[in-house]
Amino acid sequence: MWPLLLKVLENNKKEIDAACAALVVPLTAEIESTSEVRVYKSAPDINTTRDYDLFMLSNLNRFIESEFCLVMQQDGYVINPEAWNEDWFNYDYIGACWPLDPFGRYKQHPNVTEENSVGN
Repeated sequence: MWPLLLKVLENNKKEIDAACAALVVPLTAEIESTSEVRVYKSAPDINTTRDYDLFMLSNLNRFIESEFCLVMQQDGYVINPEAWNEDWFNYDYIGACWPLDPFGRYKQHPNVTEENSVGN
């Protein structure tokens, strides 16, 4: 699995002219950094949706070395780099809609405040 993800990141980094690329893996992953992608072996094991949410909200920032971050996942990665739009740098978040609560408001993580919130 890791070699395939590393190859996707290497290709996507070239296609979108990214400043840097990182792959965050568990300590036990058998994979090393390449000239295109830095591998960080310090991620906690992510076994549940909650584990993933906590990592994204509390730990991902430790691995970001540039002003912007594009998160790619096994089911979400760059497939049409020609469609890139520089205006996207004006947004805090571009992605799937957040779920609505019973009152039609977006649900937010308890640690999200007006100062650090994201939106659609």
